[in-house]
Amino acid sequence: MNIYSKAKVACLVGISFPMIMWVFMLGHIPIIYKKLELSETSWGIFLLIFGLIQILTGQVCSRLITPRFGTKIMMFMGILLLSISFLIIIYITNYISFLIIACLFGISLGLIMPSTNSHLSLIEEQTKEILQPVFWAFMSLGAVIGAFLSIYLLSLNFLISTSFPIIFLIGLIIACIVFYFGLPRDKDYFGKAEKFSLPDKKVLIFGLILFFEFGTVGIIMEWSPLWLTQDLGSPLFLGALILISFHSGEIPSRLFGSQLINYFGEIKIGFHLVLLGCLSLLLSIITMNYYIVAFASFIFGFATGNTNPIVIRQAIKSTTENIPTTIANLMTLAFSGLMIGPGLVGVSAKYLGMTFNMYLLPIVWAICALIFIRNYVK
Repeated sequence: MNIYSKAKVACLVGISFPMIMWVFMLGHIPIIYKKLELSETSWGIFLLIFGLIQILTGQVCSRLITPRFGTKIMMFMGILLLSISFLIIIYITNYISFLIIACLFGISLGLIMPSTNSHLSLIEEQTKEILQPVFWAFMSLGAVIGAFLSIYLLSLNFLISTSFPIIFLIGLIIACIVFYFGLPRDKDYFGKAEKFSLPDKKVLIFGLILFFEFGTVGIIMEWSPLWLTQDLGSPLFLGALILISFHSGEIPSRLFGSQLINYFGEIKIGFHLVLLGCLSLLLSIITMNYYIVAFASFIFGFATGNTNPIVIRQAIKSTTENIPTTIANLMTLAFSGLMIGPGLVGVSAKYLGMTFNMYLLPIVWAICALIFIRNYVK
């Protein structure tokens, strides 16, 4: 069991640190935004390219590359490339080089996300443990740490040319830890390449819920730092405040997700609690006070933290397809939302304003909750 204990550490570190890096970079976007004289549309194009490359890399990795080389190598290569990207980003001087960074980030996270999840699934299969809630919790924890670090270092006036190389060096260490702690070759996944298959109607509905939720949560992830600093006039070092609040709410929700679902049931957690979180966030935005919005973001994060596992559970219940195929189809739709959503948000931010997008976020999630309850499978 020592092998699997080490492999769990590799998975949790292997997903949390990339989230630290990604959110740390997002916390510095106002600086990069000013340096390159970006517009809402140009930032939206960056996110669109990032999402497109990520989903394409994820599909190719899951279906073609991972069966040949194993999940551990893909985790290692993804973190290594992400770390190198942090070293390159300090030298960008124009928008074209910035888009190259989008491609590198997309490839690296496209390697990391599916391979880490598959590695964890192998551990679950062989140990009979339920690890997915903890996996999602560590993703949120990584996001909180990344946001906090960006706020702290920006408050100390740390330059990108100083902080990003440090992240690069730590990333190299993390990549080595993941490679050393991951499952040995005889326990890793190897198999035949899989073909793409279209989901059935019920899986498609639940997949579309994930599509819209993944597509709009980027409003918090990628746009809230700009919204806080530009529209609400917060200090630069508080640009990641909503990121911290949102993910801080997700962490306890996901850590105790199994207990919450068992005690209250999927309907209360996946529908009633989500609507409460949406209402809280919607009312807070009216105040245009970034501290009130941050508190409501914590509530929203807690309320929606277990939406993904509940939707996935419902999709599995509603279909006769095997579980790996169902999950693959769901994740394809979900990450398609990440690919398309940020670009659309960028266009709406330019013509309707970033505050409009913030209002749109809880409204879309409330509609998704209504669709969920109409298709709920007992």
